[in-house]
Amino acid sequence: MLDIGASCGEWLAAQRDVGIPAVGTELNAMRAERLAVQRFLVDVDDALDYLRWQEAGAFSAVTVFLGVEHWRGLHVGEAVNLPS
Repeated sequence: MLDIGASCGEWLAAQRDVGIPAVGTELNAMRAERLAVQRFLVDVDDALDYLRWQEAGAFSAVTVFLGVEHWRGLHVGEAVNLPS
């Protein structure tokens, strides 16, 4: 599972609590560093750039709970059409 805009890691923690492997992306390097201290795997990267480098089917799900409100319509359309 990929969580785009992992923020403070609430969704990553929920996934870990139920045994679902999850990774995240976060543009804010300080937040990503805090998540790494909590042993979450988070890349400091733009979500679309990150997704472009993934193999098709790499994730069982992709979520954007804490970041979608910051995306413009073009971002949503492009993300939906990426193979991951």
